[in-house]
Amino acid sequence: MDSNERLEHLAATAEAVTALTPSLLPQPHSHGNFYISGNARVHLGDNYMHNRDGSEMSLRRKLLTSLSFPQMHERGQQISNAYPDTYKWMLQPVTRGSQQWDCFRSWLDKPRDHHGMYWIHGKPGSGKSTIMKFLHNKLTLEDHMLLWSNEQPVIKVRYFFWKPGNMLQRSVEGLCRHLLIQILEQRPGMLDDALLVQQRTGTSIHTAYWNETELSEALLALVQSLGTSSKFLFLVDGLDECGDSDVVQEKLVDYLTKLSMCDHVKTCISSRPWNLYRDAFTLCPQLRLEDLTRADIQVYVESRLQIHAGWRFFEVTSRQEADGLISYIVDAADGVFLWASLVVRDILRGLRDGDGLGDLRRKLYRIPADLDDYFMCIIESIEPCYQGEASALLQLALHKEKEFTSVFSLRLVDTLLIAERYENFAVRPEFNVYYLNVKDERAIRFLYNSALRKLNSRCKGLLECVGGRMRRSSADIHAETRGIQTPSEYTNWLTGLFETTVEFLHRSLRDFLLLPRTQAILHQFTGGQSVDTRLYLSSARVAQLLALASVGESGDITVGLASHILSALWVNRHSQDSALMALKIRDTVEWLARAPPAPSYWYIEPAFSCWQQEQSNFLSLAIDFQLTSYVLENLTRYSVRSKAGRPILDYILRPRFAHTMCPGARWADPELLVAALACGANPNERYGEPPYGDNRPSIWALHMCFLADCIRDRIGINLLDFETRQSDCFQVLSALIKAGAAPTLPYGWLASRAWCPDPGTLRSGERLRMSGGARFCQRWPTALPPSPNNRGQGHDVFYAVSDLLPDLSPYFDIDLGPVIQDLKSRERQSGGVR
Repeated sequence: MDSNERLEHLAATAEAVTALTPSLLPQPHSHGNFYISGNARVHLGDNYMHNRDGSEMSLRRKLLTSLSFPQMHERGQQISNAYPDTYKWMLQPVTRGSQQWDCFRSWLDKPRDHHGMYWIHGKPGSGKSTIMKFLHNKLTLEDHMLLWSNEQPVIKVRYFFWKPGNMLQRSVEGLCRHLLIQILEQRPGMLDDALLVQQRTGTSIHTAYWNETELSEALLALVQSLGTSSKFLFLVDGLDECGDSDVVQEKLVDYLTKLSMCDHVKTCISSRPWNLYRDAFTLCPQLRLEDLTRADIQVYVESRLQIHAGWRFFEVTSRQEADGLISYIVDAADGVFLWASLVVRDILRGLRDGDGLGDLRRKLYRIPADLDDYFMCIIESIEPCYQGEASALLQLALHKEKEFTSVFSLRLVDTLLIAERYENFAVRPEFNVYYLNVKDERAIRFLYNSALRKLNSRCKGLLECVGGRMRRSSADIHAETRGIQTPSEYTNWLTGLFETTVEFLHRSLRDFLLLPRTQAILHQFTGGQSVDTRLYLSSARVAQLLALASVGESGDITVGLASHILSALWVNRHSQDSALMALKIRDTVEWLARAPPAPSYWYIEPAFSCWQQEQSNFLSLAIDFQLTSYVLENLTRYSVRSKAGRPILDYILRPRFAHTMCPGARWADPELLVAALACGANPNERYGEPPYGDNRPSIWALHMCFLADCIRDRIGINLLDFETRQSDCFQVLSALIKAGAAPTLPYGWLASRAWCPDPGTLRSGERLRMSGGARFCQRWPTALPPSPNNRGQGHDVFYAVSDLLPDLSPYFDIDLGPVIQDLKSRERQSGGVR
């Protein structure tokens, strides 16, 4: 069952059980309009909690979608399962006389005392993540938690932090999202309570995302609310892989400690033995993993070597010498499972190549006992003719997007073109962007087989392929095609290949590759320079997007590719490469936007969801993502004037992603504005959807409302760094006024909820009770007083824009006087406020 099917099933189950499940959380003070924070705004309406109609299931599903994120399950799937017959000691009782560690079984099965946390710590490569996955797979209520549960259900949830992953995979926010999803999967009747928690804890109803505070408070409240009916077991792996600073990790420790203070909660955590964790968990039951895995490593080494007929022969003919080699490996490993597995791999390779016991012994004694030194030996063993490609592959695997939240990890298909000489190969005249011919099954199998072989030969096993829950090989890919009968089965198989990821052998390898001395070697392999990994990935994914579109694939992976490409082009938005790549994907993205909609977590989704309503096109999408070079090259009088639906100027003046964390425009871009005005864009053009009819506001009025939104968010949730936009704001206002923006605006355009960019953002019953600049905190509500010299009622009342702008002064260090004077002059010329 994939993530979308799981959400549908959960929402349907919740619909059936909600009526039987009482609300366990405190009711909020008001049932007015509110938002579920997610990757797109979801307006629930005034009376959601009182209206139990068919839309309720959809709203629950939107809540679950707002919590989900791509690659949510990826890290857990990547971790190898425990080798057979290892780690069994973890779930067995420990006799007091021989106890070297605090018995996990005793801690888990006993009624809760003051030790709500159990700490597993160990050296890099000692198997902490593997044992945490083992616990999640093996722990059962009947066998291990019956006494503690006291006849109550136990909700078992887990999270694996992953430092090389995207922002959510290594943050407290990602932890809370995934834990909430798992709790709601096991207790779907709590969905209504989760909605109420979000309303009660949300610090802002305007944000398009859950923020970390909302999530952590919602999770804590949900856990506390179930205290009388359930127990909780949290398994959290890799605390040292959370965030990039001690501050973040201290915050995580504090939060997990707070969760574990609940009497019905137990938490098992794992980390490296850093001082921060030693200080925090010194009084907790704990174990040091490398002290306890000697027997497990011996089982692993013996079993793996016995697979090979050559080793079985040595066991018969030279048993003592063979056993001596095994003992040496187990002793030298010193509890580091990763080191033992690498050595076994080298020995099996030697057996394959015909090495005798003497050859194996000499190789074994030359292997460094230190992991970093071992990795260096592997790097230095790469054949000179392969060093350039090996370095490029390792640099791609190291790529960590900092400009935007990367949610599209390195895939095997990304490596198919690693031999290309230029990182921007997709826009070079000699490159065939349809090189990836996915219509030809034989060709695609050959390309993937070649890519797998190249990955192994160039990187010497330092990088691995992971597809779904399995490591993949060329044999896997060939075997999977045998059952293909129909085009849809082929498409499913193809998208499965596209999802095959490339990962480091272990996180410690990534740490080693980031060392200055290792970086110097990698750059030396690529001619003394680093690879522009973002540009290479953009080129590779342009080819992939066009390839998938050529067979009509419009699902989540294709949408994800489009979203990633646009996000990467935004980073280099002023470059010619950005404009050329945008041009190559234009027709495909427009086709994708018109395809049947599917639930999506990607950045592009808000634009796609409004595509038909706004009659959008690729130029408007390029404005959303602020692809400056492309927009400037394609903005013409025709493109401005022929655009139906939402005007081009409105896209510029009210950026779609201003209130989100998506890449793209946060504020009106003065450069794009001036270009649009030069192409005939009119700030006084009126825009609005039915049923507003003739009362539609002007684009200029909508921008003033947007400006007030930005001021409000600056004060409330601080999503926008408004200080850095002061110069832009001044330039935008100046350009609009010079272009003839009306000096007066109807009162109704500024006050009515109908003219809000998102009509629900004003809470029902909300009225202004402040004066002066404070009124900008809530936009202009219906009680906004008109200017003293205004006449008329309702939409016949006009408001001087020059009277509004002084309210901006407290938030700006620049002088708005010239803009205000221009407006007053224009107002006098037009006969005053009318």
